[in-house]
Amino acid sequence: MMPNVLLIGTLPKLLQQRKKAFEASGYRVCTARDIDDALALIDAQGCDLVVIGIGVQEDERTQLTATLKTQRPNVKIICLYLGSIHNVEAA
Repeated sequence: MMPNVLLIGTLPKLLQQRKKAFEASGYRVCTARDIDDALALIDAQGCDLVVIGIGVQEDERTQLTATLKTQRPNVKIICLYLGSIHNVEAA
């Protein structure tokens, strides 16, 4: 079974493009526009991978990654930044 992916972003078109790309590869994908929605989806549906888009504010990224690392340590987190991708686990 393919992992469940949660995409978080503030740019609707970009969020939908990413969703289509993941779905085309067989992933089950849900999307959230902010961290409150993201946490609700994680609690309701669970997820294996969270991808945080470039439009999410740094303080929200920090809050979400800290929450996930303590409450859901098995969830992988990828934060997208302009020009590069940083894996939170590697940081």
